[in-house]
Amino acid sequence: MEINNGYAFAFEEHPAKKGKCPACGYNGEFRHYKGQPREFGKCERVNNCGYHNKPAVKQDFYSNPAIEEGKILYPKNNLVLRTGNNSSSRLHGFLQKSGIPLAHLEKHGMGTDIDDDDRTCFIYRDVAGRPINIKSVLYNENGRRTKDIRYLPQIMASIKLLFMEYI
Repeated sequence: MEINNGYAFAFEEHPAKKGKCPACGYNGEFRHYKGQPREFGKCERVNNCGYHNKPAVKQDFYSNPAIEEGKILYPKNNLVLRTGNNSSSRLHGFLQKSGIPLAHLEKHGMGTDIDDDDRTCFIYRDVAGRPINIKSVLYNENGRRTKDIRYLPQIMASIKLLFMEYI
């Protein structure tokens, strides 16, 4: 497929004869696309007819050889089990006071960070049920996220621990 000025297809140029428009029937007004079957083209009677049959552009984004196959890293099962079976975070306490049972939270992948009982972990799973990511978030006693900069070293240590579990 030849790219011309950002377009995937180009019209045939001047010595090529124009064809008969399939819509309005005028002869010598239908410009064909270069290298495509004769049914694809555009009627040059734009104001009266305006027929334009464009060839389909097929873009296969997944067969690009320049893009390497990505490697999926799954968290280790012992980390998932230790995180998912723990329900002592601040958010768990707040939601239990609101009347939401622990079974509901566990069903949706909520747990507590193994190194910091104040951090709530969300375990994300793929369609096969395998854990693909664990997100750790700090909440206060009122069920709101804490974005205080004082907790940044604690957050970075938690992230480092999660990545060390992959190795």
